[in-house]
Amino acid sequence: MSNKGLLRRIHEARASYLFIAPCLVILGLFIFLPVVLTFVMSTQFLPSIDRQVFVGLENYAALVHDASFWNSLLVTGEYVLMTVPLMVCGSLLFAVLLNVRSPLQGFFKGLYYLPVICSGVMVGVVWKWIFHGEIGVLNYVLGLFGVKPRIWLGNPSLALPSLALVGLWKSVGYYMIIFLAGLQTISEELYEAARIDGARKIRIFFGITLPLLKPIVVTVLILATIAAFQSFDMIYVMTFGGPVESTSTILWKIYVTSFVKSQPGEGAAMGVVLFVIILALSLVQFYSFKEESLG
Repeated sequence: MSNKGLLRRIHEARASYLFIAPCLVILGLFIFLPVVLTFVMSTQFLPSIDRQVFVGLENYAALVHDASFWNSLLVTGEYVLMTVPLMVCGSLLFAVLLNVRSPLQGFFKGLYYLPVICSGVMVGVVWKWIFHGEIGVLNYVLGLFGVKPRIWLGNPSLALPSLALVGLWKSVGYYMIIFLAGLQTISEELYEAARIDGARKIRIFFGITLPLLKPIVVTVLILATIAAFQSFDMIYVMTFGGPVESTSTILWKIYVTSFVKSQPGEGAAMGVVLFVIILALSLVQFYSFKEESLG
C-alpha cells in the first residue's frame, strides 16, 4: 500500500471515530461509569453521606443470609416465567396477524403499540383502579358472568399474576413491531413457492417463517428477559412490593435496601448480582440458539 493510500485510510478512520465520539462519551458517562461505580460501591459501607468504609465482600456475604433477598430472586424468577414466554409468543402472533395488507392494518398497529408509549406510572394507576376489589371494572365485568369479586392486588397468590398481565399488556406491542419488521424482510417468493408445492399455512409458518425469524426471536427473548428483571415502576404504583413481599422483585428489593433502609452498599451488591444474572442468562440464550442454528 502506498503512503498516500495509508494516509487516506488513517484520515478516514480518524473521521469515523470523531463521528462516533459523542455517542461513546454518552455511553461512558451514563452506562459504563455507573456500572463501574456500582461495583466499587458494593465493596463499601456508608455510615454517613460523606464517609465511606471499605468492607470488601461483606455486603455480598450478608446477602447469603438475607432470606428477603432470596425471596426477591424467587419472585423475580416467577415473574420472568409468567411474562417472557407469553410476551414472545403473543407479540409474534400479533405480528403475523398484522402482516397482512388491509385497510385497518395501520389502525391496529397503532392500537397495539399505544400502551408502549404510555407512562408506566400512568398505566399502573389505571390498572390499579381496574383491579380494585370493590369498585374495579374487572370485578364488575366478571360479576356479569356470575364470578365472585376478588381482591386482585391484595391477595398474595393473585398479585404477581395481575402485575404480569399488566406487563404483557403494556409491552407486547413493542416486541410486535420488532417481529413485524422481521416478517417484512422475508421474500414473498419463498411463500409463493411453498403455496405452489401445496404447503398449508401452518407448515409454511414452521418451515419458512419461524426459521428465518430465529435471530429476531433471540433478540426479543433477550430484551424481554432483561425488561422483566428490571420491572419496577408498576410495582411501585400498584402493590408497593406487597402483600407480604409477594411482588417484591429484585429491583424493588434494591430500591428498598438502598433508599428506604439507607444501605446503598448492600443495595449495590444486589445490583451487581442482578447484572451477573442478566448477563449469564443473555449469554446462555444467545449461544443456545446460535449452536442450534449451526447444528
